[in-house]
Amino acid sequence: ALGYTPWFDVIKTDCVMWNLPNGGMAIAEHVAGATVPNGPVGVTAASSLGWMSEIEVDGEDPRRAREAIAAKLAFLGVDVSDVTPAPLPVLVGRSLGLLPSEGAPRRAYFCGSIRGGRRLQPRYAAMIEWLQDGGYEVLTAHVGRPEVLDHERVTRLTDRAIYEGDMAWIARADLVVADVTVPSLGVGMELMRAADLGKPIVCLCEEETSLSALVAGNRHMTVHRYRDHQDALRALARAVAAWEASTSDATPRANAEGAP
Repeated sequence: ALGYTPWFDVIKTDCVMWNLPNGGMAIAEHVAGATVPNGPVGVTAASSLGWMSEIEVDGEDPRRAREAIAAKLAFLGVDVSDVTPAPLPVLVGRSLGLLPSEGAPRRAYFCGSIRGGRRLQPRYAAMIEWLQDGGYEVLTAHVGRPEVLDHERVTRLTDRAIYEGDMAWIARADLVVADVTVPSLGVGMELMRAADLGKPIVCLCEEETSLSALVAGNRHMTVHRYRDHQDALRALARAVAAWEASTSDATPRANAEGAP
C-alpha cells in the first residue's frame, strides 16, 4: 500500500532457546536470505548467515543494560567483539551483495553516453578516475574507456546481458553520477531506474546544453552545470562532497578544493 518493492526475503530456518540461570531466555535462529524472484535488483542470489541471537534486557539504565547483556553473552560463550549493532535486514543485504560491507568503499555507478555519441569520452574517464582516487569503487568504469563498445562485446556478449548487468549494478550502487550533456536513451533509462530505487543521483551538464525537462525538472536528481573539462571536475567534487556531508555515517572521501 505504501509503494515499497521487496528486494529480498529474510528467512529463518531453525530456532533454539535457552533458559538463562539469572532469569530470562536467549533465542538463537538460523538465518538465510534470498532475492525476490524476478525482483527489482535484477539478480538471483541466496546466502546463509548461520546462527544469530538477539538479546534483550529490561531497564533504562545503559550501564546496567551493558552489564546484563555482557553476562548473557558470557553464558552463551560469545565474545562481545563479535556483536554487531547492524539490523538483521542490513546483514542479509550485505551477505547478498546488495549493500556494501561495513568499512567497504562506497560504490558509484557512472552514466555516460556510449552509443549515442562519444565526444566526451575523455571527460568521462577523468570523472571516473576522480571518483576512484576519492576511494569509490566505480561499477561502470568501462564507460570511460575509448574502446568501450569492443569491451562490452567481449565481456558481456549480448544486449540482454548488458541490460541485466547494468540494472544489477544500479541496485548495488550507493551513488549514481551521470554526465547528461550528450543525449542518450540508455542514460535516461539508467537515471529513471536509479530514481525508482531511491538512489542519490548527481547529474553534470555543460552550460548552454538544452537539457530535457525530465531530467532538469526531476526532484530526484540534482543538476550541476559546468563550463569546461576542469570545471566539470570541480562541479563533481562539490556535488559529491555535499552528498557525503548529507549522509549520517559519512566520512568525506573527496575534497572539493582538491579538484584540478
